[in-house]
Parts: sequence; C-alpha cells; structure tokens
Amino acid sequence: MNSAEGQQTLESLGFRGANHLETLTSSVTTAWGVDWPEDYIARDLMQNFFDANRKQLDRIEVLAKPGLVTIAAPSEFDLKRLYFLGSEKSEDDVGQYGEGFKAAAVCLLRNLNVPIAAVSGNHAVVIRVDDLPAGETELYPLVYDFFRLPDFQSGNTLYLLRPPKTLVKAMQSGLTHFYYDSNPLLGDLLFENKGFRIHRVASRESGGHIFYRHLRRSDIPHLPLVFAVDKSCPEIDKKIGQDRDRRAFNEELREVAYRVLARKFLRDHGTSIVLENARDIWEQGHPLLSQLADYVREWDRPNLAKLFADAYFARSPLSVDLAQQLRLQTLENRWKAEGKRVLPGYFAKFGVCSAAEAIKELDAKAHRETTQKESRRPSDAEQSALDVLRDLLKGLAPEVHAIFDRRRVLYTVAETEAVLGMLKHGRSWYSVEVFLSCDIFASDLAHALAVFLHEHAHIFGHDGSRGFSDALTELLEVVVRYRDFVSEREGAWQAACNRVAAETRRRRKSQTIPLDNRLSELDPEELLAVVRKLPPAAVERALDEAKLSATRRTKAQAK
Repeated sequence: MNSAEGQQTLESLGFRGANHLETLTSSVTTAWGVDWPEDYIARDLMQNFFDANRKQLDRIEVLAKPGLVTIAAPSEFDLKRLYFLGSEKSEDDVGQYGEGFKAAAVCLLRNLNVPIAAVSGNHAVVIRVDDLPAGETELYPLVYDFFRLPDFQSGNTLYLLRPPKTLVKAMQSGLTHFYYDSNPLLGDLLFENKGFRIHRVASRESGGHIFYRHLRRSDIPHLPLVFAVDKSCPEIDKKIGQDRDRRAFNEELREVAYRVLARKFLRDHGTSIVLENARDIWEQGHPLLSQLADYVREWDRPNLAKLFADAYFARSPLSVDLAQQLRLQTLENRWKAEGKRVLPGYFAKFGVCSAAEAIKELDAKAHRETTQKESRRPSDAEQSALDVLRDLLKGLAPEVHAIFDRRRVLYTVAETEAVLGMLKHGRSWYSVEVFLSCDIFASDLAHALAVFLHEHAHIFGHDGSRGFSDALTELLEVVVRYRDFVSEREGAWQAACNRVAAETRRRRKSQTIPLDNRLSELDPEELLAVVRKLPPAAVERALDEAKLSATRRTKAQAK
C-alpha cells in the first residue's frame, strides 16, 4: 500500500479531499517479538483513550459494524504521538513508555491484516507495512502516511478495518482493562483506604482481578474480589519493569502481588473481608489466603476464628514421632466423625483449631495439673530446715545473701524428681523462684548445701551462663574456705531434717486412701490409662480371675 492507497482508505471512511503531507518510515518492524492476542491488542489501543479522557470515560464510544470498528473520544490527540517512541505522560497514566500502541499496531498489521487509521482535528494518519524491506534486511518497517483534512473533526477517532470477530469482541470490552468507578467488572465497594480499594466482582460466577496503577494486571482464579492499588509498590514495579510489553501477571508475578497485598494492604483491615468472601474456597485453599495467614497478627486471631465457629479444623502437619502422629490422626478422625470439615493447615494461623494445637494444650494442661498437684510451698518443718541453710549462706556470704533477700526469693518443693524437672524446664530468665526436691530434706548437710547454693545461683542466669557460673564459683570458694563454719551447723540441720521426716509420716498416714476408693474415683479413660501401664501378663491374669469369678457367681445364682 502506498500513500495513494492510504488516501483511498480515508475516502472509504468518508474523508474526501485529504491532502497528503508526508510519509514517515518507523524504526518499528514486523520482526518485533511481541505477539499479543486480541485482548492485549484491545487493551493497548484503548490505553491512550483512557489516559486522555480520564474525566469523561463515559463519552468514549466503541462502535462496530460489518468490516469496521471505530473508537471515538471527545479529546483531541496529536497523531504524531502514534509515530514517535517515548511518552509525555505523568506517573498517574497507564502508558509510560510510548510502546504500547506500536506493539498493538504490529500485531494488527502482521498477524490479523487489519489496516489502521486515526483522525483528530483536521489531521489523519494511515498506518501500514512498507512494501519493501529496510535495506538488504528482511525487516519490513511500519509506515505512517499523514494527511490534512479539509474539514475539522472534533475529538479523535481510531478506525480498524476488516477486523475479525474476536477483535471486535475484545475492543467492545477494552475499557474493562482499566480501573474506573463505572468499570462493569466492579461490584460493591467493600473497603477503601489511602490508595487501596476492595470491591466484590460484579458477577460471582467469575474470579477476581488485581488492578495496579489503574491497569488490570492479573485475574484471581476462584476468588470473587477486586483489589485496586494506586500506590507505587517497589516489589511489583521491579517485576513489571522487566515486562515492557505489559503482559498479564504470570504465576511468579501473581505470587509477588499476593504477598504485597497481604503484607502491605490487607493485614491491617482486609483479612476478614477476604476470608468472608472466600467461604466457597476455604476447603480447597488459595495462594492469597496462604499469604494472608503468614502476616495475620496474633491479636486478630480470636475475632477471625469466629468466622469458622466450631465447624472446621485445620489439618496438622505430619509428625516424625509415630506415637504423636497416631494421636493427631485419632483426634482428626473423631472431629471428622462429628461433622467438622478439614481446612488447609495454614488456617490454624487464623485461629482455626488444629489437632496439633489441641494436643499441645492438653499436654500443657496435664503438665500444669501435675506440677500444681505435686509441688507446693515448704511446710513449717521444711521451712525450719531452709532457715538453717539460709543462715549458713548469710554467715558465709552476707553480700550474696543480701541480694537474695532484696529479690524476695520464693521456694517450691517438688514431690518427685520428674516434677522437679518440669518446674526447672519452665524456669524464666533470672527467676526468683528456687525449686527443690523433697529429698533434699533427707540428705546430709554437704549435699543439701551444694544443691541449695546451686539453685540460688540461678538468680544470676541459666546453667552454662557466665553469670551463673561466676556466682556458683564464688559461693563454692567461700564454702571451702569456711568449711569448719559449715560443720558446726550439722546438728541444727539434722534436727530440722528429723522434724521434716516426722511431719511427712504424719501427713502420709492421714492421706492414706484405700485402693478400691482410689480406683472408684477414676473415670473410664483414666482407669484404662492405669491398666495400660501394667505388665500385660498381670492384666491377663486379672482378666482370667475376673472371668472365673463371674462364672462362679453365675453358677451360684443358678442353684
């Protein structure tokens, strides 16, 4: 096609008497690697109309008739901008490189054989592929034929000749690629704050969308929400900066968008909105929900958990401990039998119950009950024994004793070594509570004083810490240096221990309960737990004896 044929194109569109001004050969050729489908072509053709008519988008018209699609808008447009690369647009505009229209033109002419013409004011341009390659290459450049029209045309209009039906359909929905209040994709506005909005989609039959800087960058499969971000986000900018053709988000870019949405926009206000509108996909899960779970705040979980009531539980991760895994499976199977529905494991971060957390709480409760039941404050006799040890410490190291006095050290006595271990395991840093086994009151003074000093040294830190080791070394040095002073207290210590022993005998005698009574106080689960701890042979023998006794009773009743 030459300029004369370009003039004929204008005449076929109803513009007669056009005067050819010049023909410019573009540096853009049909060898450009961009290969857009009709939807992307429509998006970038509409982009200039969107940016130039932001305040009057309702006046943009897309009209289709056999063999022709026209896009008309009220604002005038310098047609030379369709030729030159670069952009004069602001950061608020969608197009910022000046390449989008050129890429769309290449795809129209090369792939779809659709001629292009544009008219604004009293100027027109026809864009075509040159008849000859550039130089001795195989590169066919785009050529722009510019004309002056005898009559002034208000606004600007783009003409696409002989478009296929797929392109016509894409052009008719071309404005949906851009964020504006009357976009037909947008449903009710659910949330708005500082350049961020959440809408329902207009039709719940479709998934959602992500608009970034006014351009629809991604669909969101299965989630019926629309997110619109006007702010610049460095993570997203970095990704799309490498995508000058502005293709829709691939999976990698979509994951970046999900992470940015979760961390920067949704964690403060939008988590509950997303969860409420994602009920249909809770069980199958969704990448955006997974990202949200990573950023949910601890204090938000109780309120979020109310969404799920008691109808769901979160799947627990597999445990390498076979016994623990069996406990998890048993509890999850029981919940399933009760009608609860299974959600992906990350829902536990939203406050949904999980078998792992439930078992952890049960174990913690058992630990608390055990330690509370089998630990106590010192009795009167035990306190008199501790007074002997405290007097020793005061005489050996008054400075250290003064520190303990100021910190008001508390003493707890554990009935067994196992409970003592539990108590020590839960000791906080620089704890002012000293845990002692009741056995200390049955030991000689040397052992009792060593344990007493060791436990008091924990006021300066945990085992292995510098503060602890320095304090303990100092105390032991003093004991060795003044060992005669310690020996003089042997009698007082032994007398105190005798009082403890007598007190213990009285307490145990008063607390003796018949075995039958103790067994009768157990519920079935507790009784079963006791039986399981017995040797199998003893259980079998007891069962045989019980069966024999039952047989004898039956015979006696028959007589």
